[in-house]
Amino acid sequence: MTETSPSSPSSATDDARTPPPADLERLLALAADHGLDLVGDSLRTEEIGLDFRVAFARARDGQDWVARIPRRAEVPSRAAVEGRPLAHLSPHLDVAIPDWRISTERLIAYPLLPGTPGLTVDPDGTVRWHLDMASTEYARTLGIFLAQLHAVDPVAAAATGIPSRTPEQVRDTWREDLARVAEAFPIAPAPRERWEAWLAEDSFWSDRGVLTHGEVYPGHTLVEGERLSAVLDWTTASVGDPARDFMFHRASAPRRPSRRRSPPTRPAAAPSTRGSGSTPRRCSPPPRSPTGSMRWRPVRRSTAPRRRPRSTLRTPTEAGAREAARTGRRGRADRPGRREADGPPAVG
Repeated sequence: MTETSPSSPSSATDDARTPPPADLERLLALAADHGLDLVGDSLRTEEIGLDFRVAFARARDGQDWVARIPRRAEVPSRAAVEGRPLAHLSPHLDVAIPDWRISTERLIAYPLLPGTPGLTVDPDGTVRWHLDMASTEYARTLGIFLAQLHAVDPVAAAATGIPSRTPEQVRDTWREDLARVAEAFPIAPAPRERWEAWLAEDSFWSDRGVLTHGEVYPGHTLVEGERLSAVLDWTTASVGDPARDFMFHRASAPRRPSRRRSPPTRPAAAPSTRGSGSTPRRCSPPPRSPTGSMRWRPVRRSTAPRRRPRSTLRTPTEAGAREAARTGRRGRADRPGRREADGPPAVG
């Protein structure tokens, strides 16, 4: 993460708990050199960015600003690539994106975007979430944003100078990365087989490249309530595989349980909770026949009272007696020649 936003448009100006930076006068002079008349008492900085030092301040006309100060000499040239597609993108998106009013080798500045960050990182490295990843409203508005972004003409986007690769080039890069990692580190057979199957299956890959943000996650998204309101930090924008923009949400949002009742299966041992504390281990699905159909049949619901669980019956003889009383027939446990030591009849 190279850039975040204060928790509200006024937090950069009203948070008295955050002291002003030691080089306040130098930063005010830098802003003044670019035509920004900032209020000194309002200026606060964020120091966690790798490429930019970020300052938040209010101008004397009341407008809140974000100022990005490059940390190294090579950063501005890379940032220029980030800035070029922003003007091209804005008409295509419902959410706000940075509007670079100032862009030089010494300073990048734009009006503060609406909303609060979904995730922030404290100076000591503590990650703080301000968004419920189970929110369906956030997911809905995120989906609208991604649909609009991926519908932008990729040829026009690539013409702005951002990196551009075909789906097959993206796929080849993943193959090379996997091979390079395998040479340096042992990879467990199961994930490696899964990754190789993913690379080999054509249906898993898009047939065209699209414009992608590259790092869509709550640290780069601002929300108003639970609605996505703005998207920050377009440093990793490129034309390529659309799946990369779904990656973080797919990994972090909880899965909603299915409302459909699972089909009956063969009785199985109690699921293990080892290693999870409370979440049972997923049971294997029922086996399939050579024709592909399940080896089970739907069970009709009965209105008869349920019998007590087998574990509460003291002896097989008692089980047989109860069965005989219910059906008028002798149970297997009461048949001549059956010994009590044989145990209760097997189920299933």
